[in-house]
Amino acid sequence: MVFLRLYKPKVSQLVLNIDTGNCITDAKLYPVFAFLNLSQGQFNINFMGQNQFILPIQNRPILVIRALINT
Repeated sequence: MVFLRLYKPKVSQLVLNIDTGNCITDAKLYPVFAFLNLSQGQFNINFMGQNQFILPIQNRPILVIRALINT
């Protein structure tokens, strides 16, 4: 737990593009994802069977080393 507190990576973007395979579930998730697009990230529901999750994380090696030493 201490390691997570000291080590804070930077997330530059969040992309989530999913298809559940069930058109009813996709239709129910569509307004939720539209609401999430207003605040943060890029969330999409598609009806074509494509799934994509992108979460690039940036960190500096010195921060990782310092977090390991301090724990």
